Amino acid sequence: MAVSSLFFPMKPTQHPTALRTSRLLRDAGVDTDVVEFEQPTRTSVEAAAAIGCPVAAIAKSIVFRGKNSGQAVIVVTSGDNRVSEAKVAAKLGEPLLRADADFVRTSTGFAIGGVAPIGHA
Repeated sequence: MAVSSLFFPMKPTQHPTALRTSRLLRDAGVDTDVVEFEQPTRTSVEAAAAIGCPVAAIAKSIVFRGKNSGQAVIVVTSGDNRVSEAKVAAKLGEPLLRADADFVRTSTGFAIGGVAPIGHA
């Protein structure tokens, strides 16, 4: 499935993260094209604007850190939803902390604003 954009010009996939995500999707049997845009798409609003879809159609990955375990907790949700830290913590039985940029990169292999929903470290 190719994605086209009326809003932002696309460019050939060159960034290592985009290439890695493309490979992971292909290896998982997902037939899709990973594209890059000239404009930033770090937020679900930016990504939706880039491809011309509703924000709800964007998957966003939110990374927390377990307060007691120190483990990464990754929540993938619709771009127009807010994640309730209290509800996630209650399900896990552990309080959550916000994850800083270093923790996100170390635990997922991706930078904040570019955490794919697959292929976490």
